[in-house]
Amino acid sequence: MTSLTLLSRAALIGLALTAAASCSAEPAKVRSDEELKQFVHDYLMENPEVIIEAVQVYQQRQLEEEEKAKLAALPDILAEADMPALGPKDAPVTIVEFFDYNCGFCKKATSWVISELDNDRQDVRVIFVDLPILSPSSVVAAKASLAAEKQGKYRELHTAMMRVSGLTEDKIFQIAAKEGLDVAKLKKDMAADDIEKQLDRNITLARQAGVEATPGFFVGNQFYSGFNQPLLEDMIKKARKES
Repeated sequence: MTSLTLLSRAALIGLALTAAASCSAEPAKVRSDEELKQFVHDYLMENPEVIIEAVQVYQQRQLEEEEKAKLAALPDILAEADMPALGPKDAPVTIVEFFDYNCGFCKKATSWVISELDNDRQDVRVIFVDLPILSPSSVVAAKASLAAEKQGKYRELHTAMMRVSGLTEDKIFQIAAKEGLDVAKLKKDMAADDIEKQLDRNITLARQAGVEATPGFFVGNQFYSGFNQPLLEDMIKKARKES
């Protein structure tokens, strides 16, 4: 259970006081501080479920506020026009995916993401936000994919790396060569300042949006952390209706 601050405890006591007062059968009268403290103490000892209920309400409100903060950050994410993106710019449904190339659930999600891009409606756009947090090779892979976009090969390298487990630097360049990239140019572009700045910007965006793990998906004004295909498909259906 989340620890409560002094302010939160005070709020809970306030709730308890309200409940106690409303449940008391005694006629209204002025009580001293000591009498009031004893009254509240006795009431809570007899009705401990009041505190449990108050804590649950408090925690639910906290979760709702956190979700609102994540959704409020969505316009900032979409404003980053230089992020890799696939799908029509005017698509009615936009998916923003935070991912790491060494994330198992991100790898599982890739085929679904690509299938949504390639659906007959052509009504989905995906913005890819590299968040290399799991290992040093995650950083290398992220830089490689961003550099691959300069050769028009982002999708090819992205999907190919997502199909491989245990990525290493050597594997990454082998995959790049197999996908037809100029590896010498790729390495040069990976060392450019703009690539490093993009990754720094991604980390800042993740922090602002409240994304703490991968994968994380924004679909319209909805957010989900993890990969649950039926749930994400429902989110897309809702986004289509609202578009």
